[in-house]
Amino acid sequence: MVLKIKEVLEAKGVSVIELAEKLGVTRGACYNYINGNPTVEILNRIAEAIDVPITELFVHDKKDKDEEHNIEFYVSVDGDMKKINKTQIVDFFNQIGKQ
Repeated sequence: MVLKIKEVLEAKGVSVIELAEKLGVTRGACYNYINGNPTVEILNRIAEAIDVPITELFVHDKKDKDEEHNIEFYVSVDGDMKKINKTQIVDFFNQIGKQ
């Protein structure tokens, strides 16, 4: 999964410091979210803070679409590791955004 939080922040004219303030976290924690592996909860909070759908935080490359759907990810759900693909991740985030 490739995130583009930094690019979205730049497009929205929001600095990392401003995002950290909106999230109520330190600048260091915010940099970790941007450069690391944030949780779904954090991604949701970031999307809400900068007023974008959560799916906007992910890279979408149309030319490699068929190949991307074959990529598998492992996520921990209630302590169990589950294997999911990109389509399932996008569907999941789309559903979260509708709630």
